[in-house]
Amino acid sequence: MVLFIVLVIAAFLTFVVPADTYDRLSYDGEANSFIVESYGGEISTLDATQEELDALGVTIPLENFNSCPNNYFNLYL
Repeated sequence: MVLFIVLVIAAFLTFVVPADTYDRLSYDGEANSFIVESYGGEISTLDATQEELDALGVTIPLENFNSCPNNYFNLYL
């Protein structure tokens, strides 16, 4: 019975919690800056420093952003 209630709550939350509505952080190698796109559509630019990553709570080292250019791409299915 408890498992069923948890299942119903989880199913309900799929309609309440919006999908893909989180902040996005991307790296601009040409300008050596981070681009932050917030949930509301606001776009801000930050310097690409480890201090900025630490302030955002990102635990990935700055070197990881610089070392792999063009390794992400969109999949069109």
